[in-house]
Amino acid sequence: MPLLLTRRLVLLFFWIIVQSSPASGSEGHSLVSDCPSCALGTLSKNVPSSQPEMVEAVKKHILNMLHLRDRPNITQPVPKAALLNAIKKLHVGKVREDGNVEIENDIGRRTEKNELMEQTSEIITFAESGPARKMLHFEISKEGSELSVVAQADVWLFLKVSKGNRTRTKVTIRLHQQQKLPKRSSQLVEEESGRKGGKSEILISEKAVDT
Repeated sequence: MPLLLTRRLVLLFFWIIVQSSPASGSEGHSLVSDCPSCALGTLSKNVPSSQPEMVEAVKKHILNMLHLRDRPNITQPVPKAALLNAIKKLHVGKVREDGNVEIENDIGRRTEKNELMEQTSEIITFAESGPARKMLHFEISKEGSELSVVAQADVWLFLKVSKGNRTRTKVTIRLHQQQKLPKRSSQLVEEESGRKGGKSEILISEKAVDT
């Protein structure tokens, strides 16, 4: 009986020793290797505690790729002279007064917009009698350049009904634009219509109004 009890105590003590001993492979997860690339492979993605070590290993790997020991400390803004030299080498833009870089495409679009605003003007013209009795002609003067483009036009018409006609009628108003034709096209138009001038008319707008 004492011998059997002694065997049980020995087995129990041996089981406690086995359970309290560290398992193989448990060490190393909390340590970051000196080789950042090797450390990335040894860290387990499923273990939450390995996330900080993985981040540190990635940082060290990036610094090694850049041949740097520590993270660069940039507390002051980059001087404008350095930006100017870099941009002059690339020929892509310029540095503004506020220190921001402006790309060449943005510069071109802004310059075109400013030039367009400077060249924009308002022209007021009155109608003249056209070739037909029910036609009015508006002449836009060519001031400065022949390549003027009409961005917006407001047409005001005053319709006067005869006193003897008291019935309500509808009047159709059509707005045409004249364009000059090339020499060959103008010759064909003159031969077909018998009119000289070399101009074609394009219907811009049509509206019916009540009188």
